[in-house]
Amino acid sequence: MEDDLDISDIGAQLVAASQEFERTPGDLLGELFPYVYDASRRMSTRAISAWLKENHGLQISQPTVSRALRNSERYWQAFAEFIEPAARRVEDGINARMSDFLFDERIFSHLLEKMLPSTFAQDEDHAAELSEIEAAAEFLKQKWFSLPYQTRLQCRRYFDDGDESEGGSEMKP
Repeated sequence: MEDDLDISDIGAQLVAASQEFERTPGDLLGELFPYVYDASRRMSTRAISAWLKENHGLQISQPTVSRALRNSERYWQAFAEFIEPAARRVEDGINARMSDFLFDERIFSHLLEKMLPSTFAQDEDHAAELSEIEAAAEFLKQKWFSLPYQTRLQCRRYFDDGDESEGGSEMKP
């Protein structure tokens, strides 16, 4: 054992690491909520709870799932806050509003294919920025566009479009 290493430092690191693994059913449900919402159209909350336990060992009770679906506001807000940083990065990189591409995957793909390469064409000074934008776009493809359109629409009002001049901060349909 190193003499310079303080036992309390080791303990603090151990506690910090343990907290990364500690997730409550509510935390898990928060991450899964859009998928649970979509599944709830075809499955009962009891079936969702059982499926999560049987197939993935996740213990989220049926009452917890039911309560989340009845009081979904906080889950949709949290999901929008999870998605928004990546959407903002793409928005800044391609000079387009989130409301223009988040709810139309064809526009998103078109902007990435046409606008992104022309904005950063052969510019080595902006390679890191281009890489960040590409990573954010990939994140959106995996976490946002993997959801059915109707499920994504449920989250629309929780995105801030940043245009205060129109009298509000919510995305306009």
